[in-house]
Amino acid sequence: AVERGDILDILGHTAKKNPKLIERKNLKESVQKLREKGKKIVFLNGYFDPLHIGHMQLINEAKKKGDIIIFGLNSDKSVRENKGPDRPFMNEETRAELLASISSVDYITLFDELTPLKTIQEIQPNILAKGNNYKAVEIIGKEIVESYGGKVVLLNVIPGISSDNLLSSIKGIKHNQKKLLTETLRKQNGILFAEPAIVHRYQYSGRDIIAKNSKFAEGYTDKRGYVPVEWWIMSKTLAENDKT
Repeated sequence: AVERGDILDILGHTAKKNPKLIERKNLKESVQKLREKGKKIVFLNGYFDPLHIGHMQLINEAKKKGDIIIFGLNSDKSVRENKGPDRPFMNEETRAELLASISSVDYITLFDELTPLKTIQEIQPNILAKGNNYKAVEIIGKEIVESYGGKVVLLNVIPGISSDNLLSSIKGIKHNQKKLLTETLRKQNGILFAEPAIVHRYQYSGRDIIAKNSKFAEGYTDKRGYVPVEWWIMSKTLAENDKT
């Protein structure tokens, strides 16, 4: 008899495994089968951390150069060693899932090394594609690909758009938000205003999450209909609620 748990385990395993994600140990064999069918292999690599419109354009342009696109995706370990301890911004599972959702993408493989050199050696793509923000001499694997008659193709990229620039913008926005909140707290003696909503803090809930000894009367709202809410961590008002 087949147990219910056995079936759920199998279904769960199948659902989690993305058909576009090829393990390194199976990569060479999979590519060989594609080559036997006469498919032209295009190889792209990168962090894709996070994926953006520039990557999308690069992917679609690369697809025009061959039949099958294989992505060499830097693993989390590889990204950390290349970019530092604060990266990746998105983990390898999420990055792979996002790439797999793009119709132009055929296969994805993760690599732990600093560069995709070993992966290129293993699959020997017909086309090694890279953005034209790189110079041909800077492209890792160029000599290998050209040694067996393959080509290196530089594709147009959108100027000024990169993962690093996007992350810098996000960090800048967060910094400005923190500055704004801190300044507001200082001016309003530890009180912020939030849109009316039921919020929960352990067993306490209500629309006015402020100390009983606050200067604001119960049910008070400003002209926008916003209610006063203490920022618990930085409040300058001594709380006298029943629950600490």
